[in-house]
Amino acid sequence: ASLEIASGAALTVAFDAAKLEEGATATAWSPHPNDAFAQPRVLFASNAVTTTSTTYADIGTGLQLANVILDGSQSVLLIVQIITAQDTADNTITVNFFRDSTAIGLTDMVQYHAAANKDDGATFAFFDAKPAAGNYTYKLQWKVATTTTGTARNRVFVVAVIPSA
Repeated sequence: ASLEIASGAALTVAFDAAKLEEGATATAWSPHPNDAFAQPRVLFASNAVTTTSTTYADIGTGLQLANVILDGSQSVLLIVQIITAQDTADNTITVNFFRDSTAIGLTDMVQYHAAANKDDGATFAFFDAKPAAGNYTYKLQWKVATTTTGTARNRVFVVAVIPSA
């Protein structure tokens, strides 16, 4: 058996959940519990990264997950746990969830410290309800409210595909 795309042009192709079946009618596909695409994927970064950007920028390298292949009936649960600090007290760091280049969820972390450079930790979740079928990249971006310096450490990003109900 083989899967092939034949064309004169260069193509990028991804096959996911292909199955070979004997008979005139295909049965419904259901993931095997050990299927990597059916398991939550966890990304972790512990290095300190900083920003002074008041527009969204990547929150360090490695905190994006490519090749999340969806059939249009699934949803995606996104969870981020993050520790941040700023060099100005009582300011806001905003973390945003992105599907490809589209912002899909927004969180604000307000630093309520009387002094600067104190750590604040938070966990946020976003449910991306049944996006259209496609191959997506999920990522985190962040910004600070003013031109203060924001620092992020110990970031955990979980992407879990939820089967259709």
